[in-house]
Amino acid sequence: AMKPGDTLKIFWNSRISREKRIIPFLQAMALMKEPCELSACGDGNELNAAKNYAKRHKIKAKFYGRVPHEEMLDKMLDQHISATVSYGFDTQGLTLLEAEATGMPVFFCDPDMRESVPGGGYVISDGASPEQMADALDRLCRYPERIEKMSRVMLKNREGILQSTQIKKLIG
Repeated sequence: AMKPGDTLKIFWNSRISREKRIIPFLQAMALMKEPCELSACGDGNELNAAKNYAKRHKIKAKFYGRVPHEEMLDKMLDQHISATVSYGFDTQGLTLLEAEATGMPVFFCDPDMRESVPGGGYVISDGASPEQMADALDRLCRYPERIEKMSRVMLKNREGILQSTQIKKLIG
């Protein structure tokens, strides 16, 4: 749970690449008025650029690179929200399923992703620009009780996406 005055902990578990829009997301973090920090698991062609951008703009960010799946899931347990900011063409299936399975709300900017996340389990920005993303995340920080409400929605819906549930359906 996030309490008033806490630093928003944002989790990124996706490729660190142009199509996943890591740099625009870091730009949004640099524009935020409220405190936040990023934990990023993933590798990709913009990893060095992302690290350099975060350092230059004094963004609190840890880039873990590619990590084993279990380690990534452990890191998720200490975070407030998962971010996935691709726009217009990309699916985020596994990222969204992992967030739902761990009860972590999701932040995104592509309205098409609403189809993949339970209603009430996400924050969506008004658009894809860094300014719009920063505004949405700052609003979330001002109402931290939303994190726990969204988390409960995600946990309530996770039974349907667990592997054990899918295996039972397949066997049936």
